[in-house]
Amino acid sequence: VVSLLPLSSLILSPFFGWFVDRYAMRALIVFFSFVIMIPAFLSLMMVHLAPSTMVVQPVLAMVVLGVSFSSIPAALWPAFTLLVPEKYVSTSFGLVSGLINGVMAVVYWGQGLLVSRASSSSSSSPLLYLMCMYIGLVLVGVLFTLLWNVEDWRQGNKVNSMTPLLELKYPRSIFSPLRNCWHRRKEKG
Repeated sequence: VVSLLPLSSLILSPFFGWFVDRYAMRALIVFFSFVIMIPAFLSLMMVHLAPSTMVVQPVLAMVVLGVSFSSIPAALWPAFTLLVPEKYVSTSFGLVSGLINGVMAVVYWGQGLLVSRASSSSSSSPLLYLMCMYIGLVLVGVLFTLLWNVEDWRQGNKVNSMTPLLELKYPRSIFSPLRNCWHRRKEKG
């Protein structure tokens, strides 16, 4: 079951890359990717609490996490080219990669500390504490991506709108009404 996470990410990453190239909406995709992680982690927590009643749920949760883990980078990394001046794009990629690795190091250290303390002090499983930690981190991600979407809306939807070249290539899409609303707002403001 655990291998479904990287397998679904492997299979779905090219699709999400195409989707972002076709429809843009980068900050919204990142936001919804964080949102769908919450029920996935909750369902993994429920598997531990009532294992005999949950058969399909861990498989579905791992696939949902794979969707989320492949859609976030597909939408997030191209956004840097829109937000950072061209001469600093490589520097921004390096800084963000370093930041991500630093946060991962702290999270892994926190996981180890949480598991060792939960194992020695209580009768409940450390898995419950880990799932609560993951849900807390995801809620922080939801908050920051919500703030990012609000700020992008205020700035004229630079991240969520298509580039002019893509507008020419894909003038009509399922998101055209939403895009047209954003463009009308830009023209008024």
